[in-house]
This record gives sequence, C-alpha cells and structure tokens, in this order.
Amino acid sequence: MSDARSHYEELLAKGATHSTMHAAIHAMTDADLASYGLNAYRMNLISLFGSLWSPQRVEATARSAVRSKLWLGWEYYQHHLPGQGTLPSPPHLLGGLVERVQSLLALGRGLLVASFHQGHMRHIASDLANAGLHMHLPLATDAWRDYQAAQAATPGAAMWQYFHYLNVEVPGGALALARALGRKGLVYSTLDGNTGMDGPRGTERRTQVSMHGRNVMVKDGLLTMAAKFGTPILPVIAHSEGDSRVCRFGTVLDPGARLSGSEATAFVAGAAQSLYGLLADDLSEYAGEWCGGDLFHQWRVPEAHGEMDAAAAENIVRQVLEGHARVAVNPRRATALAASGDVMLLDALSMRGYKVPANAADFFEEDMSQAVRGDSIPQEGAPGGAAWLRAMVGRDLLMLSARR
Repeated sequence: MSDARSHYEELLAKGATHSTMHAAIHAMTDADLASYGLNAYRMNLISLFGSLWSPQRVEATARSAVRSKLWLGWEYYQHHLPGQGTLPSPPHLLGGLVERVQSLLALGRGLLVASFHQGHMRHIASDLANAGLHMHLPLATDAWRDYQAAQAATPGAAMWQYFHYLNVEVPGGALALARALGRKGLVYSTLDGNTGMDGPRGTERRTQVSMHGRNVMVKDGLLTMAAKFGTPILPVIAHSEGDSRVCRFGTVLDPGARLSGSEATAFVAGAAQSLYGLLADDLSEYAGEWCGGDLFHQWRVPEAHGEMDAAAAENIVRQVLEGHARVAVNPRRATALAASGDVMLLDALSMRGYKVPANAADFFEEDMSQAVRGDSIPQEGAPGGAAWLRAMVGRDLLMLSARR
C-alpha cells in the first residue's frame, strides 16, 4: 500500500479537516485509486462515451469521478450527518427542492422523488427531512447500516423525526414503501441502486432502457408502485455549479390516476426511459460526479464483441507482422489492465477480458507492462503471437498506431 493511500485510510479512521482530507484524496495516484474503482469507472465511461469523447477526457473524468465519490461520501457521513443538531439544518441545495416537493404533495396523491447516485444525491434526502417532510428512503444493506450508525451517534438530531430509511434487501422493506405511497406519503429513491430482495444483481422486476445507445436493465418496482397508486414522480439530480450545489429537475411523470394492466405497463416503461434518459443527459456534462459509475456494469447489458472489416483487419496484422507498424489499444471500446500478474485487454462493451501473451509485447506501441491494475475481471485465453493479434484486431480492440 502506498504512503498516499495509507495516509488517506488513516484519516478515515481518526478524522480530518476538509482541507486535509481533500488534499489526501487528490494526492493518491491512479494505482491508489484503482483500489476504489478507477478501472470500473474507466470501463463504464468508455462504454457510454468512448465514441464521443477523447481518450484524455475519459481518463480525466474517470479520475474525477472516483475522487468525487470518496470526497462526497466522506463529507456527508463524517461531516454533514455528525453536525446535525436539535434544530433543523437549513437547505443544503439550491433550486427550490422543498417548494417543488410541497407543491406536488399538495395534489393529495403522494410523491416519488427519483434521483440517481450522481452528485449530491444524499443531501436531497436530508434537505427534505430537515424541512419537516416525512421522507421514506429505500436502501441496500450497507447504506442502511451507515445511516443506522449515524443516527446512533446523533439520536437527538431533528432530522431523524422525519428521515425514515428502509432496508429493501430484507423481507418487509418493499412493503413499507408500498404503504408509504398508498398512504399518499413521500418516497425518495436513488433508482440506480437497482436492488431489492434479490440484491443489485438480481433479475426480478426489471425493464430495459437505453442510455447513449447502450442497453441497460433497471429495477422498476418503485415505478410500478407509482403507477398502481397514481403517484406522480419528480425527477431531480443535484450537482455542482461552481461553489454551489444545485438541483436540476426533470419533467414530472404523472400517471394521472391509479393504473393497471397494459396502461400501467406502458407508464412504467415510458417513465423508466425518461428517468434514465435524464441521467444520461446529465452525465454528458457532470460525469465527474458520478458516484455510481463504478457499478454501472452490473446492470448494463453486455454487447457482442466488435468486428472489424476482415480485409482491413488483415492489412493491419500483415503490417505489424512484417515489422512496418505497431498497434495500440482502441480507446473507443477497450483499455489495458494488469490482473494476477498478467496484462489483458478489457473490452468495455462486451465486458470480457483477453490475456495478452508474453510474446505479443513487440506488437504494441506502448509498454504493456505499465497497464493499470484490474481486480476480479474474468479473462479469456487466446493463442499466442500472430493468432492472438489477428483475433484482437478482428474484434476491434486494437488499432494501427504507427508505421516504423
């Protein structure tokens, strides 16, 4: 473990000032950040933006996102929640969140406030509770434990009178949410937690949506409840604008009344696409605050491997084997990682890894021994030498980089 990472973990254990923690997070190298999901961020950003952004922008955004996740998580759990007192805190977010929520609750049909693991999503929940609105928040087990520890440390804080957090990975969690909506109450959810009784990788109650042309399978249980109870849905994302933290709202998705059958199915499908379309649009500008970006591959639908035109691929292979050119990793869909002492190519779209044979080093423009570390990524073996080169070029993972 590097000195920078050790220092960061020491600060987590003993506490730190804002400036000290901020400096510690930014002192960590890419090798340090790999332990906190940097390679998953890189893969997932390539899958969404590899054909739209430069490789440099993908790299910089992946780095910003993992640092943002560390920083915002520490700031909220180690600073904001412990600072809650017997008097409610003023709103943390700008943009009129509380007023929008109150106006929709006044319709008398309850409200689902829908967001994502993006930016300052945690402050949406605490701002609503501090405004005196009974708010029900579905959580996975680990996040539920974080809030439980925070409440135990500040039992007299005013917000806990209105902040109702529920573990939806245990029996009764989803039923409690249904009761809240059925009683015309307020539920706030970061939808891309994508969890329930079957966990975040389960396949129950999912629907397919598209984000920048990539298919993803997302949980739709809460949207189904909204349709059943005729509950409006307010989409909101809170991100940074300079030194401010501002809410951005999407169009209210209103079933109008209790729906069932084909009408409910159509509403849920349309609402899911609209909500995740909002996330996709927001990521185009604010992906550097994508706290959930390291888990995006858990619910993205893997694609088939790429296929380069056979004649073009063979031309590249011939030039490399004859010593006239070298190849580089295709940044539109792949990255190079080191895993278990081996180097591999990771296809960001199919999410498959391919071990780089030791005798392939001379094919590359770059030094493949410097590949960043990747953890728990399955690898596919391949024949060495020319056969491996031909397979990887054919799958569009390698591209011609330079002529000698």
